[in-house]
Amino acid sequence: MGASPGTVNTYSVEDVWVWGVAVAAGLVALSGGLIFLWRRFKRWTMAADESEEDGAFTLQDLREMKARGDITEDEYERLRAGILSAVRGASTPREDKRPPSLDLND
Repeated sequence: MGASPGTVNTYSVEDVWVWGVAVAAGLVALSGGLIFLWRRFKRWTMAADESEEDGAFTLQDLREMKARGDITEDEYERLRAGILSAVRGASTPREDKRPPSLDLND
């Protein structure tokens, strides 16, 4: 139900301050959220770039290096064995490397 023609809506100073503060707080929260998302995005893209440049070889990389003649057959086999043993070692549970118990009750 709108105001009848000829009437003027008046707002108090307190109403203007309340709405002004609410709008300002909303803008601050929105800006903070956007900054947070931007920094998170930058960190995510930097992590992706670093993972591509970590210096680790995949088996496909080794096959391509051998095909180009960058490495010999012997080097390929040695590097391939190293990668496979590292993968197998990471997938198997490690032995308990704790020192023997010093329990004097034994």
